[in-house]
Amino acid sequence: MIRVLFFVCVWGVFLTPVYAQDNAHTAWTQLLNTYVNNKGLVNYKDWHGAQADLNAYIEGLKSRPPSGTDAQQLSYWINAYNALTVQLVLKHYPVGSIRDIESKTGTNPWKIALFPYDDQNWSLDGIEHQII
Repeated sequence: MIRVLFFVCVWGVFLTPVYAQDNAHTAWTQLLNTYVNNKGLVNYKDWHGAQADLNAYIEGLKSRPPSGTDAQQLSYWINAYNALTVQLVLKHYPVGSIRDIESKTGTNPWKIALFPYDDQNWSLDGIEHQII
């Protein structure tokens, strides 16, 4: 009995980071189901009034660095990139597109440092071209 319990505890330690990472993206999936229609169009107007869950999801990603298989790490970064993109658009809402942020602020939206990881503050451009 003790050997079985020990095995389960040790096995659980190794699985927890991977399970936690997969489980972390459940919040993102729920947000997409709420604010993106079946044609892939984002309802930024409604999402703008309810950003707390998105912000909490991104903060959760910041506190849980990517782990697991290469596919799980890629999933982490793609989800982070997309969530950060939505967050940036919502920050500058109303804008017709992420491209409009530059004309509104004078700053290239893809170059804004948004996500701390591995002693660097990553922009969307950095995530897309150096990580993904």
